[in-house]
Amino acid sequence: MGPAVSGATRGAALDALAQASPREMRRAILNGFGSARIASRDHIGADDIRLDYNSRRKPIGF
Repeated sequence: MGPAVSGATRGAALDALAQASPREMRRAILNGFGSARIASRDHIGADDIRLDYNSRRKPIGF
């Protein structure tokens, strides 16, 4: 998470991602960068990371 995340924010952002799968992490990080940019910030924080577990279609369950 390079220079886009400060030291204190890095821990909070990582804590927000701790329960996510790798695919959900990637999606949340990319969306977090977008949210921070829309808010005119050059860093992301825990409030930018949203894990919407039910926002995608559920598997059909074969």
